[in-house]
Amino acid sequence: MTSSSHKIPEVQKPFVTKEALARRYGVCDRTIEKWMKAGILIFLKVNRVVRFHVEGCDEALRKRGFLS
Repeated sequence: MTSSSHKIPEVQKPFVTKEALARRYGVCDRTIEKWMKAGILIFLKVNRVVRFHVEGCDEALRKRGFLS
């Protein structure tokens, strides 16, 4: 989780991997998986490939108080 003084990097691509999203938020891959299972994050899954919509994930986490 981030503190209020931590600035989230600007989005370079609209969809990113689980690893990139974890780095963005400063959490481990397992936390991303838990948020997926809880239905918090916005993602696409085609076959075994998962990509996360960065702006949608930012907004979802902001609404739940994980981001400021």
